Amino acid sequence: MPSLSIFEDELAICSLQSEECIPEVFARSSFCSYTRTRDGISLIVTLQHVPEGVEPVERWRALQLEDRVVLGQRLDLAWVAKALSEANIDCLALSTFSADYVLVRSIDLHSAAAALRSSGCTVR
Repeated sequence: MPSLSIFEDELAICSLQSEECIPEVFARSSFCSYTRTRDGISLIVTLQHVPEGVEPVERWRALQLEDRVVLGQRLDLAWVAKALSEANIDCLALSTFSADYVLVRSIDLHSAAAALRSSGCTVR
């Protein structure tokens, strides 16, 4: 069963109109995800590093899946997302080259941890 650790800092999801603040945020935030499509720019950063003048859309917490060996090798991320969905908890999955993360709304963190534990996960 998957093991997860709760990322210490609260995160903010922001919708941006401009890329002006991006390099500064990348350098300061311990967690930063930047996604740009033709529909807009989304930025996920630690709450204390939300760019000036940007209002966070929502507050989230991250759970990092432990023990992934190689990108794409394990299906734990899908298993965790399914367990959260079955508990009616919304989540957002993010992956880097070396780690997978599941984000849940801050208000749902305790419920998410309980649901994952009851599904057999270890949550630290």
